[in-house]
Amino acid sequence: MVHHVVGDIERIRYDQEGSCVIWRDAELPGYCRHPDIDCRHNVIIAGHEPKIADLRHGIANMMNQVFSDPAFSRFAKKLLIGMWECQTSNVSFLEDGTYHAEGDLVDIGRGMHASGVWSMGRNQIVLLDSKRTGGIRTQLVEIDARHLTFHGREDFLFQKYKRK
Repeated sequence: MVHHVVGDIERIRYDQEGSCVIWRDAELPGYCRHPDIDCRHNVIIAGHEPKIADLRHGIANMMNQVFSDPAFSRFAKKLLIGMWECQTSNVSFLEDGTYHAEGDLVDIGRGMHASGVWSMGRNQIVLLDSKRTGGIRTQLVEIDARHLTFHGREDFLFQKYKRK
């Protein structure tokens, strides 16, 4: 069982606006991913400790597992069309399946191209370069007519966008 996480959990914020997260201790369910363990000595292998920076992906993934409606991706795909902005970047998803982004592209995901093609399935947005030779996929955490939320960056859990 993991008893610690590398990093200061009190420093992590809910979003890029600095909203605080209220933490409480809880037992992890058995299906949670375990860190790499040296079975001979029952210790975590050095360099494979759970890290605060990885927490945001795990939380976004767990939130997406609660969506049991297979029609959610079709619903979200319709809402996604348009321009979205946050303090440091903006992205436009067009009906023809292309996208254009400006600013700090790491807001959405490391390795994202400034333009290309997009698709959606299983609560994930796939963003490929124009030649479809590379790209990223990122979890869509929440969407409505005015707000779009992805998992966050290093020091916060979620990256929030507003419709422009």
